[in-house]
Amino acid sequence: MQISIVEKRPDSATAAQLLAELDAHLLAHPYPQESRHAFSIDKLVREGVAFFVTLNDGKPAGCGGLKLFGSEYGEIKRMYVRPIYRGLGLGKAMLNRLAEHAQRQDVKLLRLETGIYETEAIGLYERFGKRILVDVSPFAWEFGAYTVGEGESAHVVVSSTDPGYQCFAALEMLMHEPSHAIVAPASHAIGTDLKRISEELGVKPRPNLWHAILFYTSGELTRRALVKRSVHNYQPYIAGMYERGFRGFKQPLETHWQAYLDGKVSREAAIRQILIETTPPKK
Repeated sequence: MQISIVEKRPDSATAAQLLAELDAHLLAHPYPQESRHAFSIDKLVREGVAFFVTLNDGKPAGCGGLKLFGSEYGEIKRMYVRPIYRGLGLGKAMLNRLAEHAQRQDVKLLRLETGIYETEAIGLYERFGKRILVDVSPFAWEFGAYTVGEGESAHVVVSSTDPGYQCFAALEMLMHEPSHAIVAPASHAIGTDLKRISEELGVKPRPNLWHAILFYTSGELTRRALVKRSVHNYQPYIAGMYERGFRGFKQPLETHWQAYLDGKVSREAAIRQILIETTPPKK
């Protein structure tokens, strides 16, 4: 068995046949109309979706596409493996190919939607994605939480007794602490941009700026989630840290990083301005 994955236009004859089979498969399930969001061939072409066909010994066996949303994330589209080729690892091979394509475009986050009746696909996606083990314990080091490892091997422990991690603050900490598996001072999310942009500006970022950005992000996302549930008085954890370790960060974060989270400016523009406003002047 020889597996190869080649890029094809979605409106090519081979791709069109595979997409027709996928549509027929989906129509056989009782999904309501409002839950049917599959891209048509015309939309795949119009939206610039990168499309690939899996070949098994030279015969079309499946397909998959990836729509990029700038450098923020990629969304997997129209994944399909013909029934006679299932169980041979072709779905995983396609996911790997799509992930490679995203990485070449400097995109580090992939998303997808699938239907509740696609049990085989859901199992594939769950195995492919990275998981972080989170334990809640009466004791979690002196700061009340810690993370060891990174990516799919990360293990997070959060205190159940720390006074600062009670009630809704516990929700924020369950978002914040596992993020250490993918966020770092000079690499991974946030850190990579901080390092690159600070080098372009010829400045040295304050050592804890990356952590302040992480705190602000997890706090704001927690606040938004609670507002949707009619909780309007939540105070993010970082609010009590501006006069301590994060002195001088309040105005830049609330102005520029908030604008990024609101979708008003790019991440690069926000980080650049934050660096300019928080870097001590050269003596």
